[in-house]
Amino acid sequence: MMPLIWKLFRPLCLFQIIAAAIPCASALFSAFISGFSLYYIFESFAFFMVMMLANLGINLVYNNYPDQPVVDRQKKRFNWLFLINLLLLVFLFAHVFAEYSHLKALMELTGSFSKLPALVWLSFGLYVLILIFELIILYGLYELRLLLYYNFSKKEFEFEKKIAKNTFTPFLLCGYLLI
Repeated sequence: MMPLIWKLFRPLCLFQIIAAAIPCASALFSAFISGFSLYYIFESFAFFMVMMLANLGINLVYNNYPDQPVVDRQKKRFNWLFLINLLLLVFLFAHVFAEYSHLKALMELTGSFSKLPALVWLSFGLYVLILIFELIILYGLYELRLLLYYNFSKKEFEFEKKIAKNTFTPFLLCGYLLI
């Protein structure tokens, strides 16, 4: 049976996909309006990579848990997505700090945080949520990959069970004693 942590990891990845799809779609829309500005194209690519990492997390839990190691194409995809998303943490932190500076500037104009519109808070909250989920997913995928490898290395195959079963029979034990 799957532990609770991996049962919670799957919906977290799903929420990350949904949360990252909003700024990804917004960046794509802004790219079309602005005449394909390089910044908006990069932003949409970045959030798409965040969605792909969360999708990989769901796939690993469904297909590889508890004892199938990450190998071949899946391993290559995992390594690239993990590395890209690790580098994108800087981008996500920058978004959170930029949204905070916007909040601070708007607060100075309005006089208090409570007078700010809910949409401004929603944008800031969304970026913070994406950043927190990204950190959890990166750590979770690291732990999951270690767990999959550990479980695979401890797994006993059928031929190993037969060899172990046939090795310790009383007949063989007597044969070893006579030699």
